[in-house]
Amino acid sequence: SPSNNTYAVNTVTVNLSGDATHHWYYIEPVDTQNQTWTNSEDRTLADGSYTLHTYGNDTAGLETHTQVSFTIDITPPEITILSPQHLEYGSVNITILFSGQAKYYWYSIEPFDSQNQSWITSTNRTLFDGTFTLHAYGNDTVGNIGYEFVEFLIVISGPKIFVKYHNK
Repeated sequence: SPSNNTYAVNTVTVNLSGDATHHWYYIEPVDTQNQTWTNSEDRTLADGSYTLHTYGNDTAGLETHTQVSFTIDITPPEITILSPQHLEYGSVNITILFSGQAKYYWYSIEPFDSQNQSWITSTNRTLFDGTFTLHAYGNDTVGNIGYEFVEFLIVISGPKIFVKYHNK
C-alpha cells in the first residue's frame, strides 16, 4: 500500500510485500533519493498526486520495479452561502441558497430545525420573528466536509396601535 485511490487523510502507510531480499522505494515528487524499507512506514504528504515507485532484489541480484499512483485530498469543499445574508429581513419567507464544489449539501437553521435538511436547489422556508443561524455543510467525493454559517434576523412589525386619552 498505498493503492490506486484518493485518500482523505494526509498520512499513508508504505507496505511492501513479495519474495525480494531487499526493498527500497521513493515517492514522486517528494523524495529526491531512494528510501530503504524494512517495515511499514508512515509518510505524511500534502494534497496532491503522487507515484510510489518500489524496487526489490533477490539473492541472485535480480531486480524488479513496480509503481502505483495515488492522490491525497484533505481539503474540505468550499461553501458559499448566497442567501440568506447577514441582514435583517422583514419577511418570514427566506430563500436558502448556497454554492460550492461539494457533491452533497445539507443545512440546518438554528433554533428552527431539530434535524439537518438535505439541500439540492434553492429552497424557500417560512420562519418567524427572531434571530437565526443557518449552518451549511458540504461533502466531497472522498468524505471531506466543508462548513459555513450565517446569522440573520427576521423582524415583522405588527400593526401599530395608538391610544388616545383625554385629561379631564
